[in-house]
Amino acid sequence: MSTGDGESVYRPMDGLMNTDTGKKFPGQAHLFATVAAGGNAPSHLIALGFKSQAEMEEWNEMTFSSADRRALRHSLSVIADYHGANLLITQGSWGKSTKSVLSR
Repeated sequence: MSTGDGESVYRPMDGLMNTDTGKKFPGQAHLFATVAAGGNAPSHLIALGFKSQAEMEEWNEMTFSSADRRALRHSLSVIADYHGANLLITQGSWGKSTKSVLSR
């Protein structure tokens, strides 16, 4: 997404995570500001991490139509331009901390 104010993205995400729906979130959520990503790059990324694709699909099915998730999508649509979503599956990793997390 692109926005001139990263704090404006933080607030609705934090709000979702403090709802009943957000408290059931099984994975990890991270808000990143992009620093050097080339032309037409988003200013911010929200990355969600899950133990497995099945866990991600279960979460999506459970929350896709929830009022809390709709509120998040609405809040973000007002403050940022949405560039789309990608599904990334880890093919390899390097470094001690990365391997210890992925081996769980």
